[in-house]
Amino acid sequence: MVQAIMEIDRYKDTVSSLADKADGKETVLNRSPEHAAVIISAIFKKSNQYVKIITSDLPDVAYGTADVIQSALGFLGRNDKSRIEIICEKDFDPKGSRLLSAINSNGFLDRVTLFRAPDSVQEVYTVHIVLGDGLHFRVQETREEYSAFAKFGDAERGLRLDDLFKTLKAHSQPLPISLS
Repeated sequence: MVQAIMEIDRYKDTVSSLADKADGKETVLNRSPEHAAVIISAIFKKSNQYVKIITSDLPDVAYGTADVIQSALGFLGRNDKSRIEIICEKDFDPKGSRLLSAINSNGFLDRVTLFRAPDSVQEVYTVHIVLGDGLHFRVQETREEYSAFAKFGDAERGLRLDDLFKTLKAHSQPLPISLS
């Protein structure tokens, strides 16, 4: 247990250092939901305009941690034009999402949009992504595993991921978010 805590603390330090540099040169790997949460939190911390997410159903194990929630609220509080866009692959109840509940409780839910990717659209891609400001991202290459890579400050690849998100969003259905 102590070694696991030390390991995650070292991982947080590494991710924080790469996020601070944001030179787009170094890649950080991620192999667990805990590591995913560290990277997602760092992306929210580094972003100012938008965070775009492609996910199965916004699982709390990655998106519902205290650090991710705090970072997302900080992101939304830094700039009154900041937005979060989420494309989900599965039907889910937004009331069950710790992240969306916290965003709602803090008065930011109007800056979150949710979409559902139809099954036919899901057949043309396999990745899950978190993309901040078109520069900082985490790419999970398969839906089934948390194994992924992340970079901070890579505008070239960020642009391609943003184009992918826009294409998928154009073919997805908007979903209302009702948490009352």
